Amino acid sequence: MKRILALILALVMTMALVACGGDKPTSTPTSSTPSNPTQSSKPAEPSKPSEPSKPSEPEKPSEPEKPAEPKIAHRYQSNESFTLFPQASTSQYDEYMIYRINAKLYNYLPVDGKAVLSPELADGEPIDVNGDGKTWNVKINKAAQWENGDPINADTFIFAFQIALDPKLYYTGGTAVAENLIKIVNATEYHTQGQEGKTPVAWEDVGVKKVDEYTIQVQVVNPVSVLDVMRHLNNKPLMPIHEGLYKQLTAADGTTTYGTSADTILSCGPFRLTEWVNEALHMYEKNPTYVLADMVKLDGIKENVIKDANTRLQMFENGELDYYVLSTAAREKYEDDPRVVFYPSRTTTVIEVMDQSTKNPILGNLNFRLAMYYGLNREELSKLGNYMPNLSTISPTAAGMADGTLYKEVAFANNTYLAQDTMGYDPELAKQYFDKALQEENLSSVEVTFLATEGGYSRMAEYLQEA
Repeated sequence: MKRILALILALVMTMALVACGGDKPTSTPTSSTPSNPTQSSKPAEPSKPSEPSKPSEPEKPSEPEKPAEPKIAHRYQSNESFTLFPQASTSQYDEYMIYRINAKLYNYLPVDGKAVLSPELADGEPIDVNGDGKTWNVKINKAAQWENGDPINADTFIFAFQIALDPKLYYTGGTAVAENLIKIVNATEYHTQGQEGKTPVAWEDVGVKKVDEYTIQVQVVNPVSVLDVMRHLNNKPLMPIHEGLYKQLTAADGTTTYGTSADTILSCGPFRLTEWVNEALHMYEKNPTYVLADMVKLDGIKENVIKDANTRLQMFENGELDYYVLSTAAREKYEDDPRVVFYPSRTTTVIEVMDQSTKNPILGNLNFRLAMYYGLNREELSKLGNYMPNLSTISPTAAGMADGTLYKEVAFANNTYLAQDTMGYDPELAKQYFDKALQEENLSSVEVTFLATEGGYSRMAEYLQEA
């Protein structure tokens, strides 16, 4: 605050000095002495010629402004990715890289602080062709292109569907493409026809068609909403593939090296991969051909592959990383550090109950499980691991509506959960369910074993044992 005030005072003083200097006359009058009448006047001496003025020195050219430093995010990945081929990918570490370099027809994009399902490579929302919710046209943004300038069009997505549903390749993601939020006509039958006893189905009979150069049509078995279609087309296995490069890198038996290195993949997403040193480094730069490039605020990403948590922490302390997700062991040391930021996680920590146990059949009793649900003090339990209390196995960040409204907010509004004020904790109700379970199982007591890993989880298990 003092520095700001000093700058303001200096500015005011400068203005005042300039104003005072402007009030002075431009020249000083010459003083005159009255002449003496007894003294003869001497003729005035001729004035000396003035010396030529020195030429003014040329102004030094101003130094050009230094270009702004590129905005590079310094990140890490705790394990290496296997493939950037969206249809073949099964690892979350693959996804981290895929989502940086690829795009979808519809994606969750930032709108007024929320993640809202919006057109990305699509041009507007799906169109209900006949008004019966069973035939949908999806237009592709004509500005969409690969990083090399090749266009992304209807053929691009028809090819993505064909690869995802290919019965010989049989990628696991094809099941979600065939029927998830919507059930595409004959898609499951086509995808599974390679299995014993299945009837052959031609691709022409699958409910995915090309309407024109920039429009595809999706036909579904049962009526669905526009939101259902958008969410379904948000599937990772429906991300586009560069057909030319894929065919160049794929053998006759379907084995491919597509997406296994920086030079075997093309980007159509926010960034392009410029360097991939296996088990060591991923380098990205902003993709200027991305259809929503104006939304990307970074110039690039430098991502180290660092498997050891202690090494990650040391690199963060050395200024080599912009962030570090605290391990359970490091939380106690840093819990009061002002640099610590808490944020909602995509994951949920749960207690899994072996409800099929033959040695302890009460674990399968509904009333016993309800007793455990209402007997958990989630707020106190979560403090032990610096977590957020949650009422269900669904992540607290999961979107429940297209406008970004969270599922937990929808559930609360619909009174899906009981005892919301106490995050599900209701010991009296838990006792009622517990007594009922004992009666149904003809038991007077029950012994339960908790298995937990070291760190925060072990402290939770100890808390539960006492509670």
